[in-house]
Amino acid sequence: MRSFFIGLLVALTLIFAGYAHAEERITSYGITMEATENGDLIITENITVNVEGDQIRRGIFRDFPRYLLRETGQKIPQRYEDIRVTLDGERVKYETSRNGNQMRLRIGDEDIMVSHAIHTYAISYRVPNALRRADGREEIYWNPIGAFWLFPIDRAEITLKLPDGINADGIVFYRGGQGSNSRTAPQVAREGPVTRYVFDTPFARLEGLTMSLIVEQGSFAPLTTAQKRAQWWEQYGGSAALGMALAALLAMFGLGWNRVGRDPDKGPIIPLYGPPENLSPAVASYIYYRRIKGHQPIIATLTNLAIKDYLKIDVDKKVTTIITLNNENGEGLPAEEQLLYDKAFKGKTVRLGRKPNPAFASAARKFSTYLTKHFGNPYYKRNGGYVFLFTLLAFGGIIAGVTLSRGTLAPLSFALIAALLLTWAGANYLIAAPTPDGQKLRRQIAGFRLYLETAEKDRLNAADITGKRPPPMTTQLYERFLSYAIALDVEEPWTEHFEVIMPRESAHHQLNNISGTMGHGGMSNMTKGMIAAMATGVAAAAPASSSGSVGGGSVGGGGGGGGGGGW
Repeated sequence: MRSFFIGLLVALTLIFAGYAHAEERITSYGITMEATENGDLIITENITVNVEGDQIRRGIFRDFPRYLLRETGQKIPQRYEDIRVTLDGERVKYETSRNGNQMRLRIGDEDIMVSHAIHTYAISYRVPNALRRADGREEIYWNPIGAFWLFPIDRAEITLKLPDGINADGIVFYRGGQGSNSRTAPQVAREGPVTRYVFDTPFARLEGLTMSLIVEQGSFAPLTTAQKRAQWWEQYGGSAALGMALAALLAMFGLGWNRVGRDPDKGPIIPLYGPPENLSPAVASYIYYRRIKGHQPIIATLTNLAIKDYLKIDVDKKVTTIITLNNENGEGLPAEEQLLYDKAFKGKTVRLGRKPNPAFASAARKFSTYLTKHFGNPYYKRNGGYVFLFTLLAFGGIIAGVTLSRGTLAPLSFALIAALLLTWAGANYLIAAPTPDGQKLRRQIAGFRLYLETAEKDRLNAADITGKRPPPMTTQLYERFLSYAIALDVEEPWTEHFEVIMPRESAHHQLNNISGTMGHGGMSNMTKGMIAAMATGVAAAAPASSSGSVGGGSVGGGGGGGGGGGW
């Protein structure tokens, strides 16, 4: 009885020791490769594995690279056709999936566990036009064993069959990790057109094998017209798509500009000694610049409301305080000024500092929206339909080009993308055009701006070409036009003109209803300080929205390869 228990204990120890030392591995990796006369490869991989239920539970997976990377960095699609899979000689279920440069063949059934034993998976497939053709030579450059297998491989064998007239004397093998260029010499056996290469030294995990056989050009059948066309499209399709998009964009722009993008006659700009009738500073700025130019329209409007006795503004370096003076009526104000006054200030004291002011920001947005809606298309047409078409052509072309290039762009493609973006931006700008009324009004604003900007330079001229004389400078005239000068970005020359003409008055002048810490050293510095402080407050309170050579080699450098594991 005692000897029975000792024997049982020894048997269990041996069994558990066997389990502990058992390892899932590929005991034999056999690859049969047949190169056809037209350059296709017909391949069968016989992968014999020891299944222990560790990584391999339901089956194995085999990863194939979807693209072949040329020396130039260009990705060439690699297709696998006529895929067939068996397990121990019987058809077995498999699924394919794609992820980046990887096509995964997952072999097995989710509901069926593989028994713990030695099993052989056979994977057969055809690779069309697998040759590299360049520099007057043709090359079979292939990775029979990919460098990304998660199992060690005890033994590998390659059986190679070549077309009549082609021998394998010059074949070279590289072995090691991805990128290794270490050569290896297998055992070789020839039987007619078939050559067997045996590798008895085990392969470690993530160790691969690459072969290179270079022959003279013409050894294989030349590419057909259809193959040449497909190859050209694979290499240059991205650039071709970008070029066609650029041509279509230029053609569409030419058509659109001829129909709607031509500007009416600008005519001469003559100095105008006052703003166009019924035009507020904010509207003058919007029509002149054809957009909301930063915070200038709001700052000009605040200045105008203070000069008109609707607001009192106290400017400090940190906080701008705005107090309503006439909070019961805003009659006589233009609609856009009335809107800002009602929404932001009426009956309130508003402080614009370093923190956002949601109420003021909302009023500022409504003010900007009003300007855009009422003084946009009636005076300046953006021709949005054409802008949409230009955007569709440009960015659709870029997406198509990048997709067809498989993310690897040639220098020509980069140049075409840059040309597309520049053409798109230029087309969007040039397709917009002022209406006849908008052109006329903008010319008048430009004439008034010219007067504000050059008043000092033209002071000695008694009259302009029309015989009209500029009005004499007074403190009232300076204040009346100051908000327009701010809106049209000519506040500095306008203030300098005031200082030259009225040095004594300007040295001691205080803007109506505007006070505070605004700088020292004359009216120019005070006005600059006022605008800078107000701009800081407004910005804080209402943030703005807005083909290659052949030869040489390394592991993983050729076609095929990849790796695999269990699941």
